[in-house]
Amino acid sequence: MIEVIAVIFLFLSMVTLHELGHLILAKRAGVYCHEFSVGMGPKLYGFNFRNTYYSFRILPIGGFLRMAGRDDWSYWYNKTVYIHHTNGMLSNIYEVQNKNSYPVNLIKVDPKEGNVTFRSPGQTDEYTLKFLPSASIVTARNSRYPLLPDHVLFQSKTISQRICIFAAGPLANLVFSFFIVLGILFSIGMSEKSTVVIKQDKLESHTNITSQEGSSSAYSLKNGIKETYSHESLFINGFKRTVIGDDIQHKTIGPAGLIMESYYTVKEKGLKAFLVWVSIINMYLAIFNLLPFPALDGGRIFFLILEAIRRKPMESSKESLINLAGSIVLVLLMVATTWSDIHNFLA
Repeated sequence: MIEVIAVIFLFLSMVTLHELGHLILAKRAGVYCHEFSVGMGPKLYGFNFRNTYYSFRILPIGGFLRMAGRDDWSYWYNKTVYIHHTNGMLSNIYEVQNKNSYPVNLIKVDPKEGNVTFRSPGQTDEYTLKFLPSASIVTARNSRYPLLPDHVLFQSKTISQRICIFAAGPLANLVFSFFIVLGILFSIGMSEKSTVVIKQDKLESHTNITSQEGSSSAYSLKNGIKETYSHESLFINGFKRTVIGDDIQHKTIGPAGLIMESYYTVKEKGLKAFLVWVSIINMYLAIFNLLPFPALDGGRIFFLILEAIRRKPMESSKESLINLAGSIVLVLLMVATTWSDIHNFLA
């Protein structure tokens, strides 16, 4: 039972801390966050807190933070919707007809001006209405998409703020990895000597940790930084070998392999070894996410750097298409590594 709990803890630590890093920086920058989710797939439980919906989903293989953006309402553009207004101010837009609402064609939402442009069915003339602060688009399932002012949208923030928001997720994983190493150092007895061996492919890192009389918090802090850096260097070297190697299939593991390795570590090697493993995996996740690949945090940061150089953003449709292609590649990679995990396990 403890092994199962440990595996769940590993995934929760990876995902929750990563998305929490994004959430904290987004909130501090004043970005409206629609949903913070741990897990993927069907929802198990959710609640609202300070204008953000927090959900827990059935598959513990990922998570997401949905921030407000200028394309939030584009799905309904040029479609027939039903509006309700009070004293000349728009109060709500409905997907299905509601009492005291009437049909219009939605043209666009302008968050900078705080208004919505419509066209009556069969007509060519357009007209606008200011929307109330509480106005929302209400779907057929009664979900609400609030009409928001521009200053709380992600795209309204400076490039440096947006880069910090994307970088905060990997940074949270790195900080957590460091504090695990630091905690292990603090937990060692006064005269105890421990050796931690970290393996990746044919590379091995042997770390001897000896607690000495008179050792201080500063001593443990120094060694925590040193060991975290050592693990990071090992990962980067191993990653290079994996990319340029001849047999990538046997040098990578997917979600299934990660579960099996985590289960084996806590069962056969104990809690301390498992915590080192959690630290390493969080560090791997952080560095992998910073790679300049579409759909990863590093890819989004790369687009923002291009925006700073070009002094104009890439078209949202093109960026979305590139990120979609990147997501497909990542899903295919996950399927391939999972198949490899199962094949190796059966072999």
